[in-house]
Amino acid sequence: MVSFAPVFIVGTGRCGSTLMSNLVSLHPDILSLSEVFTTFTTRAFVSRQLDGPAFWNMLKHPSPVLRKSITPETSPVEFTYKFGPGALFTPSTLPACMMMTLPHLADDADHLYAELEPVIRARPKAALAEQYRYWFDWMAKRQGKKLWIERTGSSITMVKALNRLFPDAKFVHIHRDGRETALSMQAFKPMRVFLHMRRRLKRFGIDILKTPFRYSDSRVIYALAPFIEQVTPTEALLERVPSVGDIGRFWSDMIDIGLRDLSTLPQHRVHTMAYADLVSRPVETLEAFIAFAAPGVPDKAWIEAASGIPRQKPQAWRSLSKTNLLALERACAKGQRLLGYSSG
Repeated sequence: MVSFAPVFIVGTGRCGSTLMSNLVSLHPDILSLSEVFTTFTTRAFVSRQLDGPAFWNMLKHPSPVLRKSITPETSPVEFTYKFGPGALFTPSTLPACMMMTLPHLADDADHLYAELEPVIRARPKAALAEQYRYWFDWMAKRQGKKLWIERTGSSITMVKALNRLFPDAKFVHIHRDGRETALSMQAFKPMRVFLHMRRRLKRFGIDILKTPFRYSDSRVIYALAPFIEQVTPTEALLERVPSVGDIGRFWSDMIDIGLRDLSTLPQHRVHTMAYADLVSRPVETLEAFIAFAAPGVPDKAWIEAASGIPRQKPQAWRSLSKTNLLALERACAKGQRLLGYSSG
């Protein structure tokens, strides 16, 4: 078993967390886990105890909405499984953990999956957190790593659940200018489904970002999930572009909720980093990151290699019309203020 404390990179999504996950994957001693909890949706944190077969069932079966939302077409960067001649799975049979998580770790993900199945199925009944730790530790050991760091998109709203399961965990919060993040979220089709589902449910007094209905840790939403998925027009929602005001408020709400949860944790368990610093000062930013996340495995060669990858990109919000920019800035105002961003 790995002796290091769990580390989770959290953010709103479209904020640079994928880049950080990719940079971590270059480290010789760290296993970079990606999108573990996204693929389990409302099931990720609800179970208290389960045996190996039940845990494997969770790893294997994606929700209908997720299967339609996360595809090579909608998520070309995040979706890492390669279909084609010789592939073990087709789009209709692909297991949840094979959509993004396992292919992120190995070129031959099919072989990893086949090797993993009997290991997980043989597990005795145990707490959910223990099943996760065993799975992550097993993969780290298999890959010859000393520790693992997990990153899931939009996990800023999962901090409360993650802290409940992993009370010794460290959290790295990466954030980006809300205007740029919101516009990237607007273009990311799976995020549209999330936003529109929230709007539809709020009509009935259910906010899936807030307790007691927070999607990541709510038994109520878990129980309602089959019905919600049945009536959700996923294909239509993927194509429905939200307004800049709606997506800006959605981002701002996620920041507000996430920062409230992070503020309840001891300061030594939380590290904050800005995407802008990762791009403009990569060496210093990565040094601070590794000193916090994995102080026992510094690697100058890794920092040198990883620091050459982040690149500044044109800021999309600067090309908006005055009307849309004003609407976006108003919608993002609370989140921007909480993060310490200035306008302009």
